[in-house]
Amino acid sequence: MSNNSKMLLGVAPRRFGKSIAIAMLVAAGALVIPKLVQAIFATSQRISGNMGGYVKEAINMAGQGHRIIKFGEEVIQVQGDTPDDIRVINCYPANPKICSLFFFVLIITAIIYFLFFFHRQHSCPVLFFFERCHGEIVTNMYE
Repeated sequence: MSNNSKMLLGVAPRRFGKSIAIAMLVAAGALVIPKLVQAIFATSQRISGNMGGYVKEAINMAGQGHRIIKFGEEVIQVQGDTPDDIRVINCYPANPKICSLFFFVLIITAIIYFLFFFHRQHSCPVLFFFERCHGEIVTNMYE
């Protein structure tokens, strides 16, 4: 794949075929790109298992079902053009602990950035923020 890969965000309603489209894309990549390793993260164990089934079905519909070496709960291995060319598809269920840890690290990083780097540019980040929001700083409320 190219080094300047892009991301795509698609929004669609329920029962619109999002999972099938992803399975077809993953299956096409596994059949065409040598030594490709792909990971699919689903919201639950059930959906993760369904995604693996959808990928297997897409490979079978392409007439390449004989190339599937291993089909398990979380991994599908597809034989490539040479004996050492094995393409791997991993289907993982989301882990709430990992999601919570990720957001915790993200928030802590934002706080550290705000306090350390922003503080270097301005004498007091809280007063600067207050000044931006209210137009002036009230130094003594009792005057």
